[in-house]
Amino acid sequence: TMLLGIFRNSEEVWLYNAAIPLANLLYVFPNALLIIFLPILTTLYVQKERKSFITLYKTITKWIITFNIVIVITFIVLKKEILVAAFGHEYVSASMAFIILSIGNLLYYAALTSNNVLLTLKKTKYIFLTSLIGAGLNVILNLYMIPRYGFIGAALTTLLSQIIMTVMLYVKSKEILGSGIFTKEYWKIFLAGLLAYLISSFIYSKTYSLNIYLNIVIITAIIAITYAGILNLLRYINEEEKIVLRYVREKYHLKIPLIERLIRR
Repeated sequence: TMLLGIFRNSEEVWLYNAAIPLANLLYVFPNALLIIFLPILTTLYVQKERKSFITLYKTITKWIITFNIVIVITFIVLKKEILVAAFGHEYVSASMAFIILSIGNLLYYAALTSNNVLLTLKKTKYIFLTSLIGAGLNVILNLYMIPRYGFIGAALTTLLSQIIMTVMLYVKSKEILGSGIFTKEYWKIFLAGLLAYLISSFIYSKTYSLNIYLNIVIITAIIAITYAGILNLLRYINEEEKIVLRYVREKYHLKIPLIERLIRR
């Protein structure tokens, strides 16, 4: 934001500052999930339960990606409505930066699990190096991108930096654990996301003239129902995840009907 203020006008700073907090909403669910599971990961590491440690690592990452993909789809379809509802019509021009930053956050926050795994494994120097490279790359690229492309350039620079940091964290985690996060089951998430996007985009093309707040409610509900319904049909929850759900239920004494149904499937 500081470099944007130096090289461009105040209007672009305002537009960029409007996109940032909305895109950062993607941090809410990963943070909540890690607050719950990080102590469990630490316990498994101390007890040298390697297989359970890796299973939980994969499960948390998969859940983060699953949840945040549907948020990003909602942002993509309703980008203008969300900006207008949050800040006003004059901020519609921030929609492209909003989506670019959201995609970057989708990738980077999926790597939060890898980051916390490396913390648990006491790889703090590597985490610091990753952050340093990401920050340095961001500054250097911004010096080129912002004067030429303004706040869109700043958003693209952030995206590239986040991709680099995500890859570094993921590769290091895979190297240490001997196992990556991605499995064949990810096609279910991407298929559900694609279908939810296509269906909601078609319906949006028929409803965009409605009241802005009503449209947000309708399209968000359609995306959520379509996405969850398809994942349910594809039997998204596997046996390893059911074990994790049982563990959470017993540890935190939870009696949530949805969790019970998922375990029994």
